[in-house]
Amino acid sequence: MNEQFDLIVIGAGMAGVAAANKCAAQGWKVAIVDSLPYGGTCALRGCDPKKILRRGAEVIDSARLMRGKGIDDADLSINWADLMKHKHGFTDPVPQNVEDGLTGNGLPPSTAAPGSPAHANWRSRAPPTTHTASWSPPA
Repeated sequence: MNEQFDLIVIGAGMAGVAAANKCAAQGWKVAIVDSLPYGGTCALRGCDPKKILRRGAEVIDSARLMRGKGIDDADLSINWADLMKHKHGFTDPVPQNVEDGLTGNGLPPSTAAPGSPAHANWRSRAPPTTHTASWSPPA
């Protein structure tokens, strides 16, 4: 693969996807690369899944706070397998949905996994513009 791009976005989370889509909509030739599944930390491992899992605990806690006030919480429990299945119903489609949105805007499909020829080629030369939208842990 020996293509020229106006912008190579590093990081396929919400910020990277937004930048890629906006530039592609303006006619830029854009590529996006990420070593993790498309969607980013918030949608796949952080904010969104946390809200789903936390809600299960909040329901139990709310019922327990109402014990003796008209609510019987004796049989309430979290079924972890069912809760995780519910979470996966939200998170599992995200990478494909993000990629479909990107390819629908003219970006190449995700051939940029580490070790692929496209990834090596993109790293071997400096593009005119690079946007890094990646999270890194605190030092």
